[in-house]
Amino acid sequence: MILLVCGEETFLSTKKISQIKEKFLSDNKEMGIISTYNEIDFNVNDFSKKALAVTFFEEKRLFILENLLSKKITESKNKIDEKHIGDEKKLLEILDNAPETSLIVFFEKSQKPKNNLTKKIQDKSQKIWEFEKMQSQKLMRWAKNEILKRGSTIEKNALEKLISYSNDDIWQLDQEIEKLTLYKKDQEITIDDIEKLVPFTLQTNIFTFIDNIGKKNKKAAIYELKNLLDRGEEPVYILRMIIYQIKTMLVIKDLLETGLNKKGITLKTKKHPFVIEKTINQVNNFSLKELLSIYNKIFNLEMSLKRDGQKPENALIFFAEKLC
Repeated sequence: MILLVCGEETFLSTKKISQIKEKFLSDNKEMGIISTYNEIDFNVNDFSKKALAVTFFEEKRLFILENLLSKKITESKNKIDEKHIGDEKKLLEILDNAPETSLIVFFEKSQKPKNNLTKKIQDKSQKIWEFEKMQSQKLMRWAKNEILKRGSTIEKNALEKLISYSNDDIWQLDQEIEKLTLYKKDQEITIDDIEKLVPFTLQTNIFTFIDNIGKKNKKAAIYELKNLLDRGEEPVYILRMIIYQIKTMLVIKDLLETGLNKKGITLKTKKHPFVIEKTINQVNNFSLKELLSIYNKIFNLEMSLKRDGQKPENALIFFAEKLC
């Protein structure tokens, strides 16, 4: 049997590989052997000997072939490497002749590669799991279900903050869910629990600060800025992070105005769909002219701090007040 596991959401694809291994070992407690190859150490001849072997006791074998389909065909003097073609042909022959005692899993830690070998493997696979990056609503549903599975519930506002604080990283999100559900077993997780237990991220507060600027909420914007400074964040670093976020917003605003939708912007910028969705919502509070004006002002502020020697924290707060 041949299986294919792939996708950019590596937390879920890795979890699926673990499930396949666990089931294999459970079904073959005394007669199961697992072998793992990656794109560096894979040798088609060694694989052939093991995958095609038929033992007297009919041992079951599970082969995990990592990132083999992503391996590019090498070129030499504009000619395709014949050895590589031979390896591909031999691999396909092994798959066609492997005994029922061999379970072969292709595991790609990325999007499904677009090449002829991948298409052939896909056609031969009995089952395919493709884990794409989860967009905001799907990510929230996944997190909520994980919390329910672990015996707790969560307030809607707390769930939104948890997603935001995890920086859209599902690996980190899973760790935070584990910590929160252990702390609040059989209880509802609140926004106070998130503030207390989930690590603060500078990027999240920068995003909230700019969001408040867009809403002309001076009090909330100043609060976020002072909160950052009170936590000991360097004013110059805060300034650079604001510049980075404004630049990101300018790129996304420009792409929106050229007619690209959320999916197209995600593909173009290579950023997480959840980040794209949040930023699209944020840039709706600004015109392209306003974003350019803010960018120029904050760039000039950075230059003046280097030149005039004024206190960066005071300059930042004055800057925020002027923008609102």
